[in-house]
Order: sequence, then C-alpha cells, then structure tokens
Amino acid sequence: MGLVDYMKAQPLYHLLANQASILEGNLLEYNDPATAESQVQFLRYALAKANPRRVLETGTNKGYFSYVLSHLVSQVEIFTFDMNPQSQDCVHLINQHQSNVRVHFTFGDTRVTLPSFHQPGIGFAWIDGGHDEDTAYNDLFHAVRLGIPYIAMDDVKQFPHLAHPIGMILTNFPQYRQVFNPFYETDARGAILLSTVWN
Repeated sequence: MGLVDYMKAQPLYHLLANQASILEGNLLEYNDPATAESQVQFLRYALAKANPRRVLETGTNKGYFSYVLSHLVSQVEIFTFDMNPQSQDCVHLINQHQSNVRVHFTFGDTRVTLPSFHQPGIGFAWIDGGHDEDTAYNDLFHAVRLGIPYIAMDDVKQFPHLAHPIGMILTNFPQYRQVFNPFYETDARGAILLSTVWN
C-alpha cells in the first residue's frame, strides 16, 4: 500500500472527509491518484530540505495539509489561515486525533490577518489560499516578510495567472529563487517551491 492509500485508509482521514460543509479538499480529495501521490512526495521532498519546526499554511480547507504533515514530520507547529470558520472544526479533529503536529487556526482574510502575524522561526510555508493575484501576492509577500526560507505555492498549473505574483516576488526579492520540483510533471495542480537556499 502506497503512502496516499495508507493515509486515506485512516479513521482521521474519514473524519475530515466527512466535513461536507467544506467543499474543497485538495491534496488527498478531488485529485487524481497521480497528482495526490506527486503532491505528497513533493511535500516529503521539500520538508526534508526545510526540516522545519514551525510551518505556515494559507488555505486550511479540510485540514489535509496538516493531516499529510502529521505522517511526514513530528513535533511541528502549524499556523494555518482560512476564511471559512468551519475549518476550525477540522483543525480540532487533527489536534484531537494525532500528536505529531499541533495546529493553530486563524479565521479571516489573509490580507487582513497576515500583516499582524509575527511568529518567529517558521521554516516552511504552503501557500494555497485565495488564488486571485492580489491574495496570492499578499500571502507570498508575508511569507517573505517572515523570512521563511522555503515557500511552496500550489495550483500554478490550474491558475496560470499565478505566474505574475510569483514573478513579482522573484523580481522584488532576489534572495529567493525557484527550486526544482522533481514531481512537477505528474502533478496536475502544479506546486512550485521558492527558496533562499539554492543548492
């Protein structure tokens, strides 16, 4: 059994999947098997590089990012943001049913909430919230402001206009470069990785 199949067979996954009031799943739900596997393997690859103790996420949805991380890392804090208050229920389930990650949820538009977020020592970011250019740039900018050395953004194949905010970040903050994702070709959603560590 592969890692994705294993995660989807666990009771906590089914508890999260049954949160029917949240339509978007990502990562493990509403993805073809090759994309789900590619994204999980990309996260494993990126997290091995970053080795974070603290992680930032925008776009909590059903909490699958935190759930996947609970299988890939241990003793990690995740700070996650979403405009859907029901995502809090998913965060509660994750905190209640596993101990590898501890998740802190912030409700609201990240264009309002992220500017006042100042947690130090975040080593990795997963940007998967609003996919309009303004929100995407805001989320990327605040990840840069926080000095996060590894910043991943999802869905760049599905939303080609995301190339613009990514390009603005790379132009305005030349300490960041795009890092090769060996799983990009088989990822229909398209996750990319920016980093201040270029080797």
